[in-house]
Amino acid sequence: MSRYIERRAGARVAFKSPLKIKNLESGTFSNARMVNYCDNGLYFESNSTLNEGAEIILGIENSPYSNDSDVIDVYRARILWRKRVQSNFYNYGYGAHLIADSDEKMHVNGGPNMRKYP
Repeated sequence: MSRYIERRAGARVAFKSPLKIKNLESGTFSNARMVNYCDNGLYFESNSTLNEGAEIILGIENSPYSNDSDVIDVYRARILWRKRVQSNFYNYGYGAHLIADSDEKMHVNGGPNMRKYP
């Protein structure tokens, strides 16, 4: 039996998908690529420089968190860490934690995860 030795609550699942990012500090938009995810976070790569602790909005195409693959899902997240990567396309890798709203849901763009009466 193998032991799970990472410092995260859940195992990573490899999943590549295009992302759109809005930096809430600067109001700028950028492109990125999700590389893997877990229950409450994800790892993505981007050329944008985002600070640790920054809050962002993520638009995920074909989101693994959703049942509907035809919709771009939107989530609020906080950057936990940043590192330089040796990638063909991107300069930085980021760990991000999905932030729950007041109803303990992470989803922010409507659908079954939103409050019935805002």
